[in-house]
Order: sequence, then structure tokens, then C-alpha cells
Amino acid sequence: MCSKFLLSAMLLMGGGTLSSNAQVTVEMKLDTAEILVGQQVDLSTVVSVDAKQQVKFPSYKDGEDLLKGLEIVKQSKVDTLYMNDKKRVQLSKKYTITAFDSAIFNIPAMAVVVDADTFRASNNIGLKVNTVPVDTTKLDQFSGPHAVVPGNFLWNNRMMWLSLSLWIVLLLVVIISIKLTCRKPLTVKKVIKPQIPPFKQASTEVSTIKADQVRDQQDCKAFYVKLTDALRVYLQRRYNILAMEKTTAELLEAIDGKVEAQETENLKFIFETADLVKFAKFIPSEFDINRTLTAAVKFLENTKDESMEHPEPEVQIVVLNDGMQHKYRMMLWTALGVLLIGGIAYAYFVSRSIYYTFF
Repeated sequence: MCSKFLLSAMLLMGGGTLSSNAQVTVEMKLDTAEILVGQQVDLSTVVSVDAKQQVKFPSYKDGEDLLKGLEIVKQSKVDTLYMNDKKRVQLSKKYTITAFDSAIFNIPAMAVVVDADTFRASNNIGLKVNTVPVDTTKLDQFSGPHAVVPGNFLWNNRMMWLSLSLWIVLLLVVIISIKLTCRKPLTVKKVIKPQIPPFKQASTEVSTIKADQVRDQQDCKAFYVKLTDALRVYLQRRYNILAMEKTTAELLEAIDGKVEAQETENLKFIFETADLVKFAKFIPSEFDINRTLTAAVKFLENTKDESMEHPEPEVQIVVLNDGMQHKYRMMLWTALGVLLIGGIAYAYFVSRSIYYTFF
């Protein structure tokens, strides 16, 4: 009974090994079976295995003999192709070979290692290497070696960009040299950002004042001080009058004739109410405060000058002081030195590139 069980186990193990080995196939093929001396041909080895199996191909060094007279030129990386929902995998590797003597080579079946077992291709492959046919009966008709044929000079993109960069460096050297030799004081352009336009500035300040909540007498006084100051600045910038230094009466007299009568009345109401709050401790009602704000907004909108609301930046030519003149010239001298050294090195590089390209 025990011997039968042992025999059955051995048969199962043997069958499993055969089944596993049957799943491994090794094929070997050449691109062509016949080449000339010195030509190259690819020898491909293809292995089909289960995806979980490990495969090791033979490895050769470049120039190593596959067999006597047949040399390995190079070998490719292993190419992988999955099949059957990635349950199977086909691995292939190419060996580029050549021969320098005419002969018929019998390439033996290549062996690969799958897991711990060795498998070989099913058959050997023959390769015929032919010599180049030479007519030895007419040796006197062979031409001797030709002299060196000069090539045509053609500009390519690389030469164009190299030359363009060299011209740019030369142009910068010329510009800096002109600046250094010029005896005029060095100047720079200074762009002065324009002020906020009068109407925009006053409208922004009035909107900010309007957003503040007036809670008591102290708040009322601060409210009217801010509002009248914003209007005085506007009048000073809009009509070029010293509004900050004038009393209410003087201010109204100064703008008389410059604005419409209705706008003068609005301005008069604002400033007289403000004087009562600041000096007579008058407490305005919410209606008075809203009326004052409305009068201020109308006055600004009706006296706005569109030409003053779009100022252009002012560009000034500023002469550098002695210290800046010295620093600026030192910077120019440094830049000139760097450009000269770099330009000479770059010109040498360009000339060598042109020489070794065309000569």
C-alpha cells in the first residue's frame, strides 16, 4: 500500500514537471540567412513563459565571439509582450552579429534559464557569409585613391545662431564703448507716477466719511472736519486756490464766478453748517448730515474736470550725481571687460566649430 502511494506521488511530480516544462518555448531566428562579409544581421531569441516565471538570457560583451569567426556587435534590452490577460509573457532579445571571413556558420541552439531550469531552442540556425566578388582579371583598370574633395560651404541653423550671438556681443561692446567715450554727464529716465486725480481722491474720501457712523457730538465734529478738509483739498487742486488757508467767507469769495450759483449755494450750506458744529456746538440732525453728504457729492460731480481725471505719468531726465556717475561708469567698464573676454572666447569657439565642420 505504501509503495503504491509513493509510486503515485512520483508520477504526479513527474507529470507536473513535464507540464511546467511544456509551458516554456524557446525560438531562435535570423533576419536573413545570407550576408556579405562585414555586414550585420540580428539574431533574435524569443521565449514564451508564464508571467510569474523568471527568465535569464545569455549575455555577451561587445566584440565577444558567439562562436569562432562570428562576432557579437551589440545586444538589445529584453522586450516584453504580455498575452492571455497577462497570464503569459513573451520575452525577446536581439543579438547583432557579424563576420569578417566568408564561411557557413552553424549557430547552435541558444540556451536560456527559466527559474532554475535550462531550456534550448528547438534547432540550430545556419548563416552563410559571402565575400564581395572581385574581378581579378582586370587589375590594371582599378582606379587609385581619390584626392580630398572640398565640400560646399552651407549655412545651417547652428552656424546661423552662433554667428548671430557673436554679432549681438559685438553690438553690446560698441554701445558700451560709445557710452564710456561720451563726455556728457550720464542721465537716467525717471518716471514719476501721477497723483490721484482731484475728483477721484475727494470722492474716495467722501465715501469713507459716509461709511463712518456718527454717534455723538464729538463724532459730528470729526465728521464735518474731515468732510470740509476733503473739499478744501479738492478746491485747491481743482481751481488752484489756497483753500486750506481761507475762512468760509474768503473761500466762497474765491470761487465766485468759477462755479455755478447752485454749486456755490451747496458749498455755502456745507461750510456754514460745519462752522456751527465746530464753533457753536451745534448738533445737526440725521437729516442735516445726509443733506450735507448729498450736497458734497453733487458739488463734486457737477464740478468734475474730465481732463484732470486721466493724468499721464511724467518722464524726467535726471542727471546722476558724482557718486552715481562713478558707480555707473564702473559698471559699464566691468560689463565691457566681461563682454570682451567672453566675446573673444566665444569667437574662438565659433571659428573652431566652422573650421572643423568645413575643413
